[in-house]
Amino acid sequence: MLVKTYLTFLMITLLSSCSNRIQEIPNDPRTPAIVSIEGLALDKKEIELIKKYKPVGVLLFEKNCVNEAQVIKLTNHLKSLGLLVAVDIEGKLVNRFNKFHPLQRNAVDFRRSSLKEIYDYHFDIAQRAKKLGIDIIFGPVTDVCNNPNSFLFQRCFSGDVERVSKCATTVVKAYQDAGIFPVIKHLPGHGKALDSHLKLPTVFTSEKELYDCDIDAPKAVINSLIAENRPLPGGMVAHVIYKGIDPTTIGTLSKTIIQKVIRNDIGIKNSVIFSDAMEMNALVNFLKQKSLATKKNYRRVALTKFLEAGGDIAILDSILNLEINPELLPPKNLHIMPKIRKFLKEIDRISTFHYSPNT
Repeated sequence: MLVKTYLTFLMITLLSSCSNRIQEIPNDPRTPAIVSIEGLALDKKEIELIKKYKPVGVLLFEKNCVNEAQVIKLTNHLKSLGLLVAVDIEGKLVNRFNKFHPLQRNAVDFRRSSLKEIYDYHFDIAQRAKKLGIDIIFGPVTDVCNNPNSFLFQRCFSGDVERVSKCATTVVKAYQDAGIFPVIKHLPGHGKALDSHLKLPTVFTSEKELYDCDIDAPKAVINSLIAENRPLPGGMVAHVIYKGIDPTTIGTLSKTIIQKVIRNDIGIKNSVIFSDAMEMNALVNFLKQKSLATKKNYRRVALTKFLEAGGDIAILDSILNLEINPELLPPKNLHIMPKIRKFLKEIDRISTFHYSPNT
Protein backbone atom coordinates (compact mmCIF):
# COMPACT_ATOMS: atom_id res chain seq x y z
CA MET A 1 0.00 0.00 0.00
CA LEU A 2 2.82 2.37 0.87
CA VAL A 3 4.51 1.62 -2.46
CA LYS A 4 1.26 2.28 -4.35
CA THR A 5 0.75 5.57 -2.50
CA TYR A 6 4.33 6.62 -3.21
CA LEU A 7 4.01 5.79 -6.91
CA THR A 8 0.73 7.71 -7.15
CA PHE A 9 2.30 10.76 -5.55
CA LEU A 10 5.35 10.47 -7.78
CA MET A 11 3.26 10.20 -10.91
CA ILE A 12 1.17 13.24 -10.01
CA THR A 13 4.38 15.20 -9.47
CA LEU A 14 5.81 14.05 -12.79
CA LEU A 15 2.62 14.75 -14.68
CA SER A 16 2.48 18.28 -13.37
CA SER A 17 6.09 19.02 -14.25
CA CYS A 18 7.83 18.12 -17.46
CA SER A 19 7.08 14.59 -18.69
CA ASN A 20 5.47 15.02 -22.11
CA ARG A 21 5.55 11.30 -22.78
CA ILE A 22 3.57 10.49 -19.62
CA GLN A 23 0.92 13.06 -20.51
CA GLU A 24 0.36 11.32 -23.83
CA ILE A 25 0.02 7.78 -22.51
CA PRO A 26 -3.54 7.31 -21.17
CA ASN A 27 -5.43 7.66 -24.46
CA ASP A 28 -2.57 7.30 -26.90
CA PRO A 29 -1.90 3.81 -28.31
CA ARG A 30 1.76 3.23 -29.15
CA THR A 31 3.44 0.91 -31.58
CA PRO A 32 5.23 -1.39 -29.11
CA ALA A 33 8.61 -0.87 -30.75
CA ILE A 34 11.86 0.99 -30.33
CA VAL A 35 13.21 2.24 -33.66
CA SER A 36 16.35 3.91 -34.97
CA ILE A 37 16.92 7.18 -36.84
CA GLU A 38 19.32 8.03 -39.62
CA GLY A 39 21.45 10.98 -38.55
CA LEU A 40 22.60 13.40 -35.87
CA ALA A 41 19.20 15.09 -35.72
CA LEU A 42 15.64 14.25 -36.71
CA ASP A 43 14.64 15.35 -40.19
CA LYS A 44 11.17 16.45 -41.19
CA LYS A 45 10.17 13.05 -42.56
CA GLU A 46 11.25 11.24 -39.38
CA ILE A 47 9.26 13.64 -37.21
CA GLU A 48 6.17 13.06 -39.33
CA LEU A 49 6.55 9.28 -39.08
CA ILE A 50 7.14 9.37 -35.32
CA LYS A 51 3.92 11.30 -34.87
CA LYS A 52 2.10 8.92 -37.22
CA TYR A 53 3.32 5.54 -35.92
CA LYS A 54 3.95 6.48 -32.27
CA PRO A 55 6.82 4.13 -31.37
CA VAL A 56 7.74 3.80 -27.70
CA GLY A 57 11.27 5.04 -28.18
CA VAL A 58 14.45 5.45 -30.23
CA LEU A 59 17.64 3.39 -30.03
CA LEU A 60 20.78 5.44 -30.67
CA PHE A 61 23.75 4.14 -32.64
CA GLU A 62 27.24 5.53 -33.10
CA LYS A 63 26.11 7.25 -36.32
CA ASN A 64 23.73 9.35 -34.19
CA CYS A 65 26.33 10.46 -31.64
CA VAL A 66 29.24 12.79 -32.42
CA ASN A 67 29.70 14.82 -29.22
CA GLU A 68 27.95 15.55 -25.91
CA ALA A 69 26.25 18.77 -26.99
CA GLN A 70 24.81 17.17 -30.12
CA VAL A 71 23.53 14.09 -28.24
CA ILE A 72 21.88 16.20 -25.53
CA LYS A 73 20.16 18.33 -28.18
CA LEU A 74 18.97 15.17 -29.96
CA THR A 75 17.68 13.42 -26.83
CA ASN A 76 15.86 16.57 -25.71
CA HIS A 77 14.10 16.67 -29.07
CA LEU A 78 13.19 12.97 -28.86
CA LYS A 79 11.78 13.39 -25.36
CA SER A 80 9.74 16.41 -26.47
CA LEU A 81 8.03 14.02 -28.90
CA GLY A 82 7.19 11.63 -26.06
CA LEU A 83 9.93 9.07 -26.82
CA LEU A 84 12.18 7.08 -24.55
CA VAL A 85 15.85 7.03 -25.50
CA ALA A 86 17.80 3.76 -25.39
CA VAL A 87 21.38 2.76 -26.15
CA ASP A 88 23.58 -0.34 -26.16
CA ILE A 89 26.58 0.03 -23.87
CA GLU A 90 28.63 -2.92 -22.66
CA GLY A 91 32.26 -1.84 -22.88
CA LYS A 92 34.99 -1.23 -25.44
CA LEU A 93 33.39 -3.37 -28.15
CA VAL A 94 29.80 -2.15 -27.74
CA ASN A 95 29.66 1.57 -27.01
CA ARG A 96 27.61 4.05 -29.05
CA PHE A 97 29.43 7.04 -27.51
CA ASN A 98 32.82 5.85 -28.68
CA LYS A 99 33.61 9.08 -30.56
CA PHE A 100 33.72 11.16 -27.39
CA HIS A 101 33.51 8.68 -24.44
CA PRO A 102 35.65 5.68 -25.48
CA LEU A 103 35.79 2.78 -23.04
CA GLN A 104 38.92 0.77 -22.34
CA ARG A 105 37.50 -2.49 -21.00
CA ASN A 106 35.12 -5.25 -22.00
CA ALA A 107 33.25 -7.56 -19.63
CA VAL A 108 35.95 -10.20 -20.06
CA ASP A 109 38.48 -7.76 -18.58
CA PHE A 110 36.63 -7.82 -15.25
CA ARG A 111 36.99 -11.57 -14.68
CA ARG A 112 39.32 -11.00 -11.72
CA SER A 113 38.08 -7.57 -10.62
CA SER A 114 36.38 -6.80 -7.33
CA LEU A 115 32.66 -6.13 -7.39
CA LYS A 116 33.38 -2.61 -6.15
CA GLU A 117 35.62 -1.97 -9.16
CA ILE A 118 32.89 -3.29 -11.46
CA TYR A 119 30.26 -1.15 -9.74
CA ASP A 120 32.32 2.05 -9.91
CA TYR A 121 33.19 1.56 -13.59
CA HIS A 122 29.60 0.98 -14.66
CA PHE A 123 28.14 3.63 -12.38
CA ASP A 124 30.36 6.15 -14.16
CA ILE A 125 29.14 4.88 -17.55
CA ALA A 126 25.51 5.18 -16.45
CA GLN A 127 25.98 8.65 -14.97
CA ARG A 128 27.43 9.89 -18.25
CA ALA A 129 24.59 8.28 -20.19
CA LYS A 130 22.04 9.86 -17.86
CA LYS A 131 23.51 13.33 -18.43
CA LEU A 132 23.18 12.74 -22.16
CA GLY A 133 19.46 12.03 -21.79
CA ILE A 134 19.49 8.23 -21.92
CA ASP A 135 16.63 6.33 -20.24
CA ILE A 136 17.53 2.70 -21.04
CA ILE A 137 20.79 0.81 -21.38
CA PHE A 138 20.60 -2.58 -23.06
CA GLY A 139 23.00 -4.34 -20.71
CA PRO A 140 24.53 -6.00 -18.85
CA VAL A 141 25.15 -9.31 -20.59
CA THR A 142 24.22 -12.30 -18.40
CA ASP A 143 25.43 -14.90 -20.89
CA VAL A 144 27.79 -17.58 -19.58
CA CYS A 145 30.73 -18.16 -21.91
CA ASN A 146 34.17 -19.69 -21.45
CA ASN A 147 35.01 -20.30 -25.10
CA PRO A 148 37.62 -17.82 -26.38
CA ASN A 149 36.48 -18.54 -29.95
CA SER A 150 32.90 -17.45 -29.29
CA PHE A 151 31.77 -14.12 -30.71
CA LEU A 152 30.42 -13.34 -27.21
CA PHE A 153 33.54 -14.20 -25.21
CA GLN A 154 34.81 -10.61 -24.88
CA ARG A 155 31.33 -9.46 -23.85
CA CYS A 156 30.83 -11.99 -21.05
CA PHE A 157 31.95 -11.67 -17.44
CA SER A 158 32.80 -15.34 -16.99
CA GLY A 159 32.20 -18.96 -17.84
CA ASP A 160 31.18 -19.51 -14.23
CA VAL A 161 27.50 -19.11 -13.39
CA GLU A 162 28.00 -17.63 -9.93
CA ARG A 163 30.59 -15.13 -11.13
CA VAL A 164 28.37 -14.01 -14.04
CA SER A 165 25.39 -13.49 -11.73
CA LYS A 166 27.40 -11.47 -9.18
CA CYS A 167 28.98 -9.25 -11.82
CA ALA A 168 25.73 -8.68 -13.72
CA THR A 169 23.81 -7.95 -10.50
CA THR A 170 26.45 -5.37 -9.61
CA VAL A 171 26.08 -3.66 -13.00
CA VAL A 172 22.28 -3.62 -12.74
CA LYS A 173 22.56 -1.91 -9.35
CA ALA A 174 25.05 0.62 -10.71
CA TYR A 175 22.72 1.52 -13.57
CA GLN A 176 19.70 1.83 -11.29
CA ASP A 177 21.65 3.96 -8.81
CA ALA A 178 22.49 6.35 -11.64
CA GLY A 179 18.84 6.57 -12.70
CA ILE A 180 19.05 4.28 -15.74
CA PHE A 181 16.70 1.37 -16.57
CA PRO A 182 18.86 -1.70 -17.35
CA VAL A 183 17.91 -4.59 -19.65
CA ILE A 184 19.73 -7.88 -19.08
CA LYS A 185 20.54 -9.91 -22.17
CA HIS A 186 20.43 -12.31 -24.03
CA LEU A 187 17.80 -14.50 -22.39
CA PRO A 188 17.58 -17.36 -21.72
CA GLY A 189 21.27 -17.57 -22.71
CA HIS A 190 23.34 -16.96 -25.85
CA GLY A 191 26.71 -18.23 -24.59
CA LYS A 192 26.52 -21.58 -26.41
CA ALA A 193 25.20 -20.20 -29.70
CA LEU A 194 26.69 -18.89 -32.92
CA ASP A 195 26.33 -15.22 -33.83
CA SER A 196 22.62 -14.56 -34.43
CA HIS A 197 23.49 -11.42 -36.39
CA LEU A 198 24.73 -13.70 -39.17
CA LYS A 199 22.60 -16.87 -39.12
CA LEU A 200 19.94 -18.77 -37.18
CA PRO A 201 21.71 -20.52 -34.27
CA THR A 202 20.50 -23.75 -32.73
CA VAL A 203 21.63 -24.88 -29.27
CA PHE A 204 21.42 -28.65 -28.77
CA THR A 205 22.22 -28.58 -25.04
CA SER A 206 19.82 -30.50 -22.82
CA GLU A 207 17.14 -28.71 -20.85
CA LYS A 208 18.82 -29.62 -17.56
CA GLU A 209 22.19 -28.20 -18.63
CA LEU A 210 20.55 -25.02 -19.89
CA TYR A 211 18.79 -24.57 -16.55
CA ASP A 212 21.88 -25.40 -14.50
CA CYS A 213 24.08 -22.97 -16.43
CA ASP A 214 22.67 -20.41 -18.86
CA ILE A 215 19.29 -19.92 -17.19
CA ASP A 216 20.57 -20.05 -13.63
CA ALA A 217 22.80 -16.99 -14.14
CA PRO A 218 20.05 -14.43 -14.96
CA LYS A 219 17.74 -16.16 -12.46
CA ALA A 220 20.28 -15.48 -9.72
CA VAL A 221 20.45 -11.82 -10.79
CA ILE A 222 16.69 -11.46 -10.44
CA ASN A 223 16.63 -13.26 -7.08
CA SER A 224 19.36 -10.97 -5.73
CA LEU A 225 17.44 -7.86 -6.77
CA ILE A 226 14.19 -9.17 -5.27
CA ALA A 227 16.00 -9.95 -2.00
CA GLU A 228 17.09 -6.29 -1.80
CA ASN A 229 13.63 -5.01 -2.80
CA ARG A 230 15.07 -3.53 -5.98
CA PRO A 231 13.06 -2.93 -9.16
CA LEU A 232 13.42 -5.66 -11.77
CA PRO A 233 15.36 -4.90 -14.94
CA GLY A 234 13.96 -5.57 -18.37
CA GLY A 235 15.03 -8.65 -20.30
CA MET A 236 16.05 -9.13 -23.93
CA VAL A 237 15.21 -12.45 -25.57
CA ALA A 238 17.75 -14.09 -27.87
CA HIS A 239 17.20 -15.11 -31.50
CA VAL A 240 18.15 -18.73 -30.79
CA ILE A 241 16.42 -22.11 -31.09
CA TYR A 242 16.85 -24.16 -27.90
CA LYS A 243 16.30 -27.80 -28.86
CA GLY A 244 16.06 -28.90 -25.23
CA ILE A 245 13.18 -26.52 -24.47
CA ASP A 246 11.31 -25.59 -27.66
CA PRO A 247 12.79 -27.52 -30.57
CA THR A 248 10.76 -25.89 -33.34
CA THR A 249 10.52 -22.16 -32.54
CA ILE A 250 13.07 -19.39 -32.24
CA GLY A 251 13.19 -17.94 -28.71
CA THR A 252 11.87 -14.56 -29.84
CA LEU A 253 8.58 -16.10 -30.99
CA SER A 254 8.30 -18.94 -28.47
CA LYS A 255 5.62 -18.82 -25.78
CA THR A 256 7.53 -21.48 -23.87
CA ILE A 257 10.76 -19.46 -23.86
CA ILE A 258 9.18 -16.08 -23.12
CA GLN A 259 6.37 -16.99 -20.75
CA LYS A 260 7.63 -20.12 -18.98
CA VAL A 261 11.41 -19.74 -19.00
CA ILE A 262 11.99 -15.97 -18.94
CA ARG A 263 8.95 -14.72 -17.04
CA ASN A 264 8.35 -17.61 -14.68
CA ASP A 265 11.60 -19.51 -14.22
CA ILE A 266 14.12 -16.67 -14.57
CA GLY A 267 11.66 -14.41 -12.78
CA ILE A 268 11.24 -11.37 -15.03
CA LYS A 269 7.50 -11.66 -14.25
CA ASN A 270 5.77 -8.34 -14.96
CA SER A 271 8.81 -6.41 -16.15
CA VAL A 272 9.31 -5.67 -19.83
CA ILE A 273 10.64 -8.20 -22.30
CA PHE A 274 12.32 -6.78 -25.40
CA SER A 275 13.23 -8.56 -28.59
CA ASP A 276 16.75 -8.38 -29.92
CA ALA A 277 16.98 -6.41 -33.16
CA MET A 278 14.35 -7.89 -35.45
CA GLU A 279 16.33 -7.35 -38.64
CA MET A 280 19.05 -9.75 -37.52
CA ASN A 281 19.53 -12.66 -39.90
CA ALA A 282 18.53 -15.27 -37.31
CA LEU A 283 14.92 -14.08 -37.13
CA VAL A 284 14.71 -13.13 -40.80
CA ASN A 285 15.89 -16.63 -41.78
CA PHE A 286 13.50 -18.35 -39.35
CA LEU A 287 10.43 -16.55 -40.70
CA LYS A 288 11.62 -17.17 -44.25
CA GLN A 289 12.18 -20.91 -43.64
CA LYS A 290 8.72 -21.22 -42.12
CA SER A 291 7.17 -19.20 -44.98
CA LEU A 292 5.58 -16.92 -42.39
CA ALA A 293 6.55 -13.56 -43.84
CA THR A 294 7.47 -11.79 -47.04
CA LYS A 295 9.86 -8.90 -47.48
CA LYS A 296 6.85 -6.57 -47.69
CA ASN A 297 5.11 -7.60 -44.44
CA TYR A 298 8.14 -8.84 -42.46
CA ARG A 299 8.14 -6.19 -39.72
CA ARG A 300 4.42 -6.47 -39.00
CA VAL A 301 4.52 -10.28 -38.91
CA ALA A 302 7.63 -10.36 -36.70
CA LEU A 303 6.18 -7.82 -34.27
CA THR A 304 2.75 -9.49 -34.13
CA LYS A 305 4.18 -12.96 -33.48
CA PHE A 306 6.55 -11.61 -30.83
CA LEU A 307 3.59 -9.99 -29.03
CA GLU A 308 1.52 -13.17 -29.35
CA ALA A 309 4.37 -15.13 -27.73
CA GLY A 310 4.24 -12.79 -24.73
CA GLY A 311 6.90 -10.22 -25.62
CA ASP A 312 6.38 -6.53 -24.97
CA ILE A 313 8.56 -4.19 -27.03
CA ALA A 314 10.38 -5.03 -30.26
CA ILE A 315 13.62 -3.50 -31.48
CA LEU A 316 13.04 -2.55 -35.11
CA ASP A 317 15.20 -0.69 -37.59
CA SER A 318 14.73 2.82 -39.04
CA ILE A 319 11.52 4.74 -38.45
CA LEU A 320 11.60 5.24 -42.23
CA ASN A 321 10.81 1.52 -42.64
CA LEU A 322 8.26 1.11 -39.86
CA GLU A 323 4.84 1.35 -41.54
CA ILE A 324 3.04 -0.21 -38.56
CA ASN A 325 0.22 1.84 -37.08
CA PRO A 326 -0.68 0.64 -33.57
CA GLU A 327 -4.35 0.72 -34.61
CA LEU A 328 -3.57 -1.83 -37.35
CA LEU A 329 -2.18 -4.47 -35.02
CA PRO A 330 -4.60 -7.25 -34.06
CA PRO A 331 -6.77 -5.99 -31.16
CA LYS A 332 -5.72 -8.86 -28.90
CA ASN A 333 -2.14 -7.59 -29.12
CA LEU A 334 -3.05 -4.17 -27.77
CA HIS A 335 -3.17 -5.72 -24.28
CA ILE A 336 0.40 -4.50 -24.27
CA MET A 337 -0.64 -0.85 -23.77
CA PRO A 338 -1.25 -1.12 -19.99
CA LYS A 339 2.18 -2.71 -19.62
CA ILE A 340 3.80 0.06 -21.69
CA ARG A 341 2.10 2.65 -19.50
CA LYS A 342 3.41 0.86 -16.40
CA PHE A 343 6.87 0.61 -17.96
CA LEU A 344 7.03 4.33 -18.71
CA LYS A 345 6.04 5.06 -15.12
CA GLU A 346 8.83 2.78 -13.91
CA ILE A 347 11.33 4.60 -16.15
CA ASP A 348 10.33 7.88 -14.53
CA ARG A 349 10.45 6.36 -11.05
CA ILE A 350 14.00 5.09 -11.52
CA SER A 351 15.13 8.34 -13.15
CA THR A 352 13.92 10.46 -10.23
CA PHE A 353 14.42 8.17 -7.25
CA HIS A 354 18.07 7.18 -6.93
CA TYR A 355 19.12 4.39 -4.63
CA SER A 356 21.97 4.66 -2.15
CA PRO A 357 24.94 3.02 -3.88
CA ASN A 358 25.31 -0.54 -2.66
CA THR A 359 28.68 -1.97 -3.49
